[in-house]
Amino acid sequence: LELRLAARASALILAAALRREESRGAHFREDFPETDDQNWLGHLRIRQSVPGEEDSLSFEFCPV
Repeated sequence: LELRLAARASALILAAALRREESRGAHFREDFPETDDQNWLGHLRIRQSVPGEEDSLSFEFCPV
């Protein structure tokens, strides 16, 4: 059970990192090498409407 939850958390972190169009901290993207505080200073809230279905993920940006 713990391994499954860790794998799920890793998949959600990856999905959020790929959605950001910038580099921040440990999440470096060659296609977006700069940090963009104007558009991306905040958190991404991820919701899944159907458990286990990747297509049911929705993202909400929450500025800080």
